Amino acid sequence: MTSFRLLIVLACIIPLSACALLPRSHWRDMDVIASSDYCGTPSEASGVKYFAKPSTFSTWINERNLSAFDPDMAAKNGVIVAEMGQRATDGYDIQLLPKKTRIENKTLVVAMKWTAPGLNAKVSQALNSRCIAFNPPKGDYDRIKLVDQLGDKRGETAFYRPSKSSRS
Repeated sequence: MTSFRLLIVLACIIPLSACALLPRSHWRDMDVIASSDYCGTPSEASGVKYFAKPSTFSTWINERNLSAFDPDMAAKNGVIVAEMGQRATDGYDIQLLPKKTRIENKTLVVAMKWTAPGLNAKVSQALNSRCIAFNPPKGDYDRIKLVDQLGDKRGETAFYRPSKSSRS
């Protein structure tokens, strides 16, 4: 009877403990901290950038003359910026998908929803280059890859966490 109870307990515990070994499928700490419809992106190419320090983020902000971003956004753990690329019409958008974001082979795969205007949609002719900024989530990774909702790669960059003494 004791062995039977032990088997029942093990049968309940083993499946539950296996869940702890699975990779995290999403992060609650991935929130957009700033966004802009015009980020001064010089080409149609989408991409992702990581700024480890406020000083490098400030340089990027100043080069593009952006008011929606503050260098202090990078003060805690750096900041990741996802850029849609330059578009000639309105109706484009990107959204962070934290529930589909994951770590694979030491790469943070950031899932984004990319929206484009419909084929015959009436849209204004206005140059835009949408981008969003968010803090990097916790985890063991050394690269960041940006993918759309279909899994197509939209950008990739190296990632490192500087020591606390080198921040500024």
